[in-house]
Formats: sequence, structure tokens, C-alpha cells
Amino acid sequence: MTGYVGIEIAVKPYIKAYLHKELGDTLKLAPGAHVIYNQLLSLLERNTNPDKADAECNYGAFIKVYISVSKMRRYGCNLNSTNIRQFNKFVELLLKHRFHRMMDDLITMNPGFERNLRVVRRQLGIDEDDWSTDSMKKDYYRSRVKRNMPLLRRKDVD
Repeated sequence: MTGYVGIEIAVKPYIKAYLHKELGDTLKLAPGAHVIYNQLLSLLERNTNPDKADAECNYGAFIKVYISVSKMRRYGCNLNSTNIRQFNKFVELLLKHRFHRMMDDLITMNPGFERNLRVVRRQLGIDEDDWSTDSMKKDYYRSRVKRNMPLLRRKDVD
């Protein structure tokens, strides 16, 4: 892509799948287009120490975000490990909030976690390989406990 610089960011696999579903395959940084882009733009920084090694984070996937050359000159195109973690946490909170709300709505209409999970996975673009069913079930259970909602009966979970 001419006029753009690619930034590779370490992310969790389910965050990568969600970003591709939400923002498309080519992630072009355009301020005001989406709250995720605005957050990423606020975390970018200039490389003030050329001897400093690139940030390393132990996440299972990478995404490539394209930023225009003018934005790169203005904001920079580097992310340290703290900023990468903050970006992942921000997107994860958005994703989980959406997951919990969708699951709440679906369960009120049609009880049953497993049946509704297929619908939620399709809408969020997350496969079993990206975020396991057990992990999603635990996360949803914890959110219901945290929000003082009644827990699902055993027959509603399956």
C-alpha cells in the first residue's frame, strides 16, 4: 500500500478474529472511524531510543494495522509492551462486554448456553480455535456472578 506504513501488533487469537470481523481484513488507521482506531492512535509513540529493542509480548497472534505516513510523522508508529497490553485489554473489554450483552439477550429469549453460543460466535467472528467454549462459559459465568445476576440452571447451560 503506497502512502501507508504497516505496524505489527501482538494480540490474542480471539481479539484478532474479532478485529477482522469488526473492521475488515485490511486494518487502515483512520481517526474517528471506530473507537478501536482512536484508542490505538492515542497509544502510538515516537521511537525516542533507537537502541531499544522492539516490544515483545507473548500473545498467540499478530495483526497488521496500516497508518498513513502523515499520521506516522505526527503520532509515531511504535508501541511499547505496556501500550500493547493496554490495547489488548481495551479491545478485550469491548469484546467481552458485547459477548455478555448478546448472550444475556439470547438466553432470555431462548435458554441454553450452547445453542446461543453458536449464534454469538458467528456474530463476533470467533471460532472454537480462537476462544474455547469452556473459557467462554467460565467468563460468562463470572460476569453473571459479578453483575449479581441469577446463575444459569444446569439444564440451561447445556
